[in-house]
Amino acid sequence: MSDEISKERAALFDHPDVWGAGITEREGKKYMRVFIKRDTPEIRAFIPSTVEGFPTVVEVGDPPVAL
Repeated sequence: MSDEISKERAALFDHPDVWGAGITEREGKKYMRVFIKRDTPEIRAFIPSTVEGFPTVVEVGDPPVAL
């Protein structure tokens, strides 16, 4: 697997409320997990239903803070 982020995944970060994205596995299926700061209809419309061929799962929360 390449360390390079796909253009499709990188495009998620064009929205200021997206702070993370990565592939995760849940119940034996792979998903693209997209982390957002706040949930709005605008951001839900912005995030595609699939990224890199994986269905998206959106999680709302604050980005991690370095201590």
